[in-house]
Amino acid sequence: MKIKKSIMLQIFFTILSIFLLVFVLQFIFFGKYFTSLYSNFLLRDIRAEFQSAVDQFSSSKNEKANSVLSTYAVSYDAPVLAFTEDYSVIGQGLFNYLSILTVRVPEVGICRILISGLNELPTINLNDLLTIEAVRVGESNYFEPYSIRSTNKIYLYRQTERTKDTRTITATSNWYTENEGSLLNDRARIIYDLMKDCLIERKDIKTYLAAITKEPFTDKRGTSYYIISESRRIDGVVTYFVTIRPIVVSNSEVRYFSNYFYTVYCILGILLIAAVFILSRKLSAPIVRLSTVTSKLASKDFSVRANVNLQNEVGQLSESINVMADNLQAAMEELQQSAEVAKVNEKRMKLLLADLAHEFKTPLGIISLYSEVIENGMFEKEPAYYFGIIEQEIENLTQMIDEIIQLSKLEAGYWEYKPAPFYISDLIEGALSRFSEKIMRENFTLKVDLLDAMVFADGRRIEQVLTNLISNALKYSSEKKVIEVRVTRENGNVKVRICNDGYISEQDINHIWERYYRASEKTTARLPSEGIGLEIVKHILIMHNSNFEVRQEADMVCFYFTIPLVDD
Repeated sequence: MKIKKSIMLQIFFTILSIFLLVFVLQFIFFGKYFTSLYSNFLLRDIRAEFQSAVDQFSSSKNEKANSVLSTYAVSYDAPVLAFTEDYSVIGQGLFNYLSILTVRVPEVGICRILISGLNELPTINLNDLLTIEAVRVGESNYFEPYSIRSTNKIYLYRQTERTKDTRTITATSNWYTENEGSLLNDRARIIYDLMKDCLIERKDIKTYLAAITKEPFTDKRGTSYYIISESRRIDGVVTYFVTIRPIVVSNSEVRYFSNYFYTVYCILGILLIAAVFILSRKLSAPIVRLSTVTSKLASKDFSVRANVNLQNEVGQLSESINVMADNLQAAMEELQQSAEVAKVNEKRMKLLLADLAHEFKTPLGIISLYSEVIENGMFEKEPAYYFGIIEQEIENLTQMIDEIIQLSKLEAGYWEYKPAPFYISDLIEGALSRFSEKIMRENFTLKVDLLDAMVFADGRRIEQVLTNLISNALKYSSEKKVIEVRVTRENGNVKVRICNDGYISEQDINHIWERYYRASEKTTARLPSEGIGLEIVKHILIMHNSNFEVRQEADMVCFYFTIPLVDD
C-alpha cells in the first residue's frame, strides 16, 4: 500500500535524521572541544587534591600542618603560598624554594631578602656590610629588594618606582641560600611573581585571586599553568592558599580518545539505523489501520470499528474513532430533532414580539402620566418641566427600540460598547427622577444612600440597567411600598444595591436571568414574566465584567451589581 510505505518512510527518515543530527553534533563537539573538556576534567581532579591538602592543613597543628603543604609540594611539584587575610605569611612554605639572602639588622633581627630570578646572583660573603633598598612582603620578615649595595657593587632588582613603604636597611649578611633550576624553584618563582604585588601593595585579596585564577598562565617556555586558590577560616582568621599546577594534554591522549569515540559512534550508527527501521514499522502499522477505518466511515459505513489496543495516544485515537462512529448515527437523529427545534424557535420569536411590549410599558406609562397632568392642568411645576420629561421618555423609547435591535446583535456577538468615566450618583439620581411622579403619587417610601464616586463604564447602558431594576422594584413592591437604593465601595468597585419589599423563592432566584422564565405564584418580588428586561440587564452587566446577583434579605428582594472605580 502506498500509504503504508509513505508513513513508514516518513517516520523512518524523521527519526533517523534527528538521531543522526544529534550524533553529528556530538561528534563535532567532542572533536572540537575534547582538549578543553579533558583539561577541565583534569583540573577538577587537581582542585580536589588541593582541597584535600588544605583540609588536612586546617585540621593539623603547627609543624605537622606545615609538613602537609611540604608533602603536597614535593608530591606534585607544586609549592604552596599560605597567608592570612591580614597579609601575614604562614610558615616558610613557598619561600623554601626561592633564593634568599638572610641578613641581620641591628635592633630588628633576621630579615630575608628574596633574590630569585636574577641573571646574576650577588657575590656576598659572611658578615659583609650591606645597604639594601627594599619593601616588606605582607606581614612577614621577607623583603623584595630594589637594590643591594655591597662595597662598591650595586645589584639592581626592580626597575619600578619605589612605593611609600620602601625602606633602606643597613645590615650584615648572615647566610645565603641559592634555590634555582628545579621545577619547584621555577614554579615557586611564578607564584611569588604573581602574588607579590597583592602582598606588598595590600590589594583586595578576593578580587586579586579571582583575576589571576580566571585564565591559565603561560610561562616563557609555552607551558600552561593553572593558578589554584582555596580559603579556609582557621581559628577565626581567613587563610588563603595558592598553588600552581600544569595541565598538559598530549597528542597521544587526543588520538587515543578520538579513535575510541570514532569506533563507538560507528557501532552506535549501525544499531541506530536498525532500531529506527523496526520502530518506524511498529509505529506506522496502527496508523495504517486507522486510516482504513476512517475511509470507510467517510463512505457512511458506520459498522466498521478500529481495533488498535495500545496504551498510548494511538490507542486513544482508536477509541475516539469508535466513539465517533457510534455518535454519527446519533448525530443524524439530532439533525432531525433540530428541524423540530427550529419550529419551536419560530414560536419563540412571536413571544419575543410580546416581550417588546413589556419593555415599552415603562416609557409609555410615564408619557401617559405626564400627558394627563398637562391635560388636566395639575401643575406642581412649570409646564416646561413636564414637557421635558415627556420628550426625554420619547427619546428613551426610541433608544429602547434601538436597543431591542442591539440585543439581537448582542446574541449574534455584536454590540457597541463605549465606556467612559462618570459619577455614579449623578446617573442614579437621573434614573430616580424619571420615576419621581409615580413615587409621590403612589406613596412609595424611597431610601437613598449614594456615594459620590467616579466609575468607568458605558453610562447609557448602565442607565438602562438602573431604569429597568428601579421600574421592576416599583412594579413588584408589596403593600409596604419600600424602595431602597444604596451605593458602597468594595474591592476597587462600587456596589449598587436596589431593593423592594417582597418575596422571591429560591427556585425563581436560580432562574430569574433566564429569558421566557415565568415566576412561581408565591413570588411577590419583581420578576418579569416571559420578558427580556432582565435578559438585557444580564448581557449589559456581563459586558462590563460585573458581579451581579439577586438575594432575599429579610422581607426585601435585592438586586446587586458592581462597576469598576476610576483609578485615583
